[in-house]
Formats: sequence, C-alpha cells, structure tokens
Amino acid sequence: MASSETHFELFLRKSPKAGWALADAHSDRLKAIERAKYLLKDHPQGGVRVMKEVLKSDGSYESILVTSFGDCGDIKKRPSRTFIPQATSSCVSPGDLRTPAARKTYLEVMPRFLERHRVLPGELIYRTDLLEILEASGSEITQAVQRVAIARAEGDDLHSIARQLHELVQEAISGVFRDKKNGAFVKFEGSLEQVILACKRRPNAKIAFCSAIADRLMKETSWSQKLNGLVAIWKEAEMLAKPEREFANGLLSDYFSEWINTPGALNAILGDCHNAGEMVDRLISILEPAPTKPGEIDVLRDMASAKDLREAVHLGLLPSARNTILTRVFDEISSNRRLIEGSLLVEFRLLKQFGDRLVKVLQASRRAEMYESFCARSKRLMSTDTVDAYLDEFEVLERPRRLLELKDNIVGAEARQKMTSLLRALIGQPRFEAAAMNCGGKHLQVLVSLRSTQADLIKSDLPEDERIALAEAIDSLGVKVISHAHLLKQIAKKAGSPVLAALALFRIATEAMPRGQSAMLAFAAGGKLLKEPEALEATKADNNLRKTLRELSMRAREASTLGKPDQPEAA
Repeated sequence: MASSETHFELFLRKSPKAGWALADAHSDRLKAIERAKYLLKDHPQGGVRVMKEVLKSDGSYESILVTSFGDCGDIKKRPSRTFIPQATSSCVSPGDLRTPAARKTYLEVMPRFLERHRVLPGELIYRTDLLEILEASGSEITQAVQRVAIARAEGDDLHSIARQLHELVQEAISGVFRDKKNGAFVKFEGSLEQVILACKRRPNAKIAFCSAIADRLMKETSWSQKLNGLVAIWKEAEMLAKPEREFANGLLSDYFSEWINTPGALNAILGDCHNAGEMVDRLISILEPAPTKPGEIDVLRDMASAKDLREAVHLGLLPSARNTILTRVFDEISSNRRLIEGSLLVEFRLLKQFGDRLVKVLQASRRAEMYESFCARSKRLMSTDTVDAYLDEFEVLERPRRLLELKDNIVGAEARQKMTSLLRALIGQPRFEAAAMNCGGKHLQVLVSLRSTQADLIKSDLPEDERIALAEAIDSLGVKVISHAHLLKQIAKKAGSPVLAALALFRIATEAMPRGQSAMLAFAAGGKLLKEPEALEATKADNNLRKTLRELSMRAREASTLGKPDQPEAA
C-alpha cells in the first residue's frame, strides 16, 4: 500500500475522549468509505475519518480529508477554574479600585469575607470599619492579591506583580481613610433629595453618593434587608426630578448587580429552591412583567423583595441588574446540575418553556449567548449515562421511539449528532433484535412498534443519510421477524379465502409493516394471491371489491419505498 501514488487511510476514534488510530487502508475510495461505515457500527460512540493520501514529488504524502462519520469533533476542554480577571478590571491607580469592574473582581477573589460580613463590594470600599478588619486579618488581602497576580502573570515575575498590587491596595485603603477625614463622604441623613444635594457640594459627587449608600446599607445586616434598602432608595428616587433621578439610578444599578452576584443573596429573596429549574423559573419571572390576567399565577407572589426588583427591572431603570440576572440564568442552564430530577423528557420540555419565555424579554445582543447555553444543556443531557438512565424505564423495543420524542426540544448540532449516535447504538445492539425476535408470539405488535419508530425517524429533522440508514436497519429487522414467524402464511391461512387474505396483507403492509422490504413482502404476497382463480373470479364479479383492492394495493406499493413520511391512512 505504501508504494501506491494515491490511497485512502481510515482513522478510528472509539470514543470522543480516545485518540485517533490508523484502522485500515484501501486503494479504492468507495471501498474505504464503506469500510468506514462498517467501523462506525462497531463503535457507535466514536468517529471515523477517511483521509486521501497523495504521493508528492519529494516522496512525502499530502493528507486530504475525504469524509468523516460519527463524532469527529475536537475535544473541548472544560473552562479552567482558575480566576481570570476581566481586562476592564486592570487597575493602575488607587482610584481604579473603586470602579464597577474592580468591585466585580472582589466578588471573585474574596467572597468569604463579603459573605461573612454581609457586605457588598461597593459598600466595603467606603466602610472604614470593615477596611480596618480586612487590614488586621492580613491573610484576606494577601490571598486576594495572590489570586489576581497569578492570573495576570503570564510568564512575568509573579512576586513583582503581587508586590505592585499589594502597594496599590494599601494606597487605596489609605485614600479611603483620608477622604473620610477630609469630608469627601456623606452620611445618609434626611431625604434622598437632601443627600444628593449634599453630595453635589463635595468635590466628587459620585464618590460622595456611593459613600452615602454604604452608610445607608450599613444598617442592614442581612441580604434581604440590603435589597430592601436599595429598593427603598430607588423608590424614593422615582419622586425626584429627572437629573437627580438619573444620577441616583445610574449608581444604584451597580449595587443591584453586586447584590445579585453575591453568593447567597438571591436565595434570600427567592427562597429555598428544590432544584435548578425552580431557580431559573423565578429568575426569569423577575425579567417578565407582573401577571395581570385573571387566572395567571405569579411565581413571585409571596416574595415582596423579588417583586420590587422585578418592578425596577421592568421599568428599565436597572439595565446592569437585568444583564446580571440574564447571566445568572445562562450560567444555571449551562451548569452540570439537572434542572429537574426525573424524566428527561420533562426536563427538555421545561427547557423549551424557558427558551420561549426568554425570547420575549431578551435583547438581540444576548441571543447568541442564550443559544450557546441551551446547546450546552442539550449536549449534556444527551450524555450516554443520562440517556441510559432515562431509557431504562421503558421496554427495549420502545427505547428508540422514546429517545426520538426528545428531538423537538434539542438545541445544537452536537446534541443532534449525539442523538443520532445513540439511536444508531440502540437499534444496532443485539438485545434490540433479540427483543423483536423473542416476543412470545406477538410478532404483529412488534412490527407495529417498529413501524411507528421508523415513521418517527423518517419524519424527523435528523440528517437525511442517517434517517434513511436507520430506517433501513429497522426494515431489515422487520424482514427477519416476518421470516422467523412465517407471519404472512399465518395471516393468509387465517383469512380463509385468497381475496380476504390479499385484503389483510395489503392493510398490514400499509398500517403495520415497517416501510421498505417488510411492506414489500406483504404487498407481493397479496398480489400473488390475487392471481389465483378463486380471487380472479371474485374480483371480476364485484366492482366495489376490485376498487378497494386497487386502492389498498397502491398504498401497499407506496409503503414499499423509503425516504418520505407515511401518507394519511384511510379510515
């Protein structure tokens, strides 16, 4: 083979995580492709690549991909758990540590401190009492700085970066104490209008207002109370003139986002959720308008704080908080956790309901992100272990059809490819054939079940070549069942006369047999019976009978072909 100018090599990967290995080689292109299909039947979870090897003038070979079958995609690595700060969170001056991007980083590098003291990042950077505790502990700041330094090093001197960051943090903390001493901060005393007026008298009105918010939130010692405090400020802001209202809401939005991203905060207003699906349901409800029609159930009816947050989001006053909720929804959908325990079909239907609801409240700019999260969920639910656990509840012959029930709710090419691979494995496994052959004499019921599965396959939106190949496999099994049980002879004998036997066989070909050769056998047997003298005489004397036989015969002939759905059956 090595001396041929052109040949075809087959590379096999037995599973998505396995490596590629040379499995065979052929000089003929068609034989190589047929061999690839055969290899895939032995390893339905894997993939096969057919490579054309062309001898070049320098004696080396040029490899060209001809075709591939099965799962041949690159292995996707799981995202690293190492903290990687956003590019916008890079800080070059002490003042940068007060920006929303930097405050988001605090949630990632020091979540335990924030959770322990029930404090938001935007609150911490103006609370000198907590900054003193943070400085005194030493380890909290050191660990946070080290995590950021490791993520940013990228080959540079880690210790140098850590030292620079530590100095920056110390300067920022000193700056907070200095600002407070110099009167740059404002206490939240009196009405919101009075507070804003006091803030505008300071050198930096935004810093002053944020310090006032921190002062207001300091009185709230639980996450639900802090949300109530933020909502109270927002409601009061609604009564102000437009400039003051926009000033307040522009800064409040970041605090709402921090609150939503804080571990445990959402649970404080959404309550204990039995599963991830219930959490997603409540999160989406925050983004939807409150139900107003009679009979509509409000998921948030017993959650006053959640309803207040929904009102603010719906009015468009908190765009940052809205985006944060959407991110949380996509994270939950993309996660490894099941949305709901139990039936896989129920979870897929729930996922579709979430998709229909999200489309109504989603900005166009985030639809790609939504699609990716739903693709990730579909692919995860199509894992072999998850599907096997679901299908174990059903009889062996029923499993392919039960798997096909999920097709309308699956999102993404990879999940559909996985479904195709699983279907191929189910239909091709020996116990599927054994269940069809050893059915306790219920061969006609088995054929009806096979036909139903085949019809669902043909009408599905799976790749056409896969649909036809699987439909042919079911048809082949149907032929084996018919032959093994001598079914056509039994039906003809039971009918009594050739005409009645032909009618029965035509009906069975149309209504009970898998399309293809199975239906063709019944059609041919019926046609043969009609050539007997007794049948010819009966049809000659009865025009209605002749018409009925002609119609059934045409339908039986049509059922002998593959590639299109069944026609509506006559009553």
